[in-house]
Amino acid sequence: MDINIGVDEWPVEYTREEMLEQHAHLLEEENHLLQKELDRYRRNMAKLIGMHDTAVNERHKLAIELAQTQKQISELNNQHCEDDRKIGALKNILFQREAVMRQHKIPECYFGTPRNDL
Repeated sequence: MDINIGVDEWPVEYTREEMLEQHAHLLEEENHLLQKELDRYRRNMAKLIGMHDTAVNERHKLAIELAQTQKQISELNNQHCEDDRKIGALKNILFQREAVMRQHKIPECYFGTPRNDL
């Protein structure tokens, strides 16, 4: 079929073969456009899958880091409690020592630690 014919030269009525040929041409063009669009969607899907994999890997790394940080915080809290317990015990010993020294009437200049440092 010759596409470069003028408007005046168009036939008034197309034959069945010409109509089928034109319809096939339109379907081929539509198929080609849909194939290009499908390829674009597939590329976009591949990018999205890559982004998702990256996000999952990052989330996994952050979960591991969070677990390590929580473990470290727990250990530091335990150490803090142990240190507080030791400080309390040492203060208790100091108070008992000072009480014994006062009981035996030893002057405060021999106590060693000024009271306002506690």
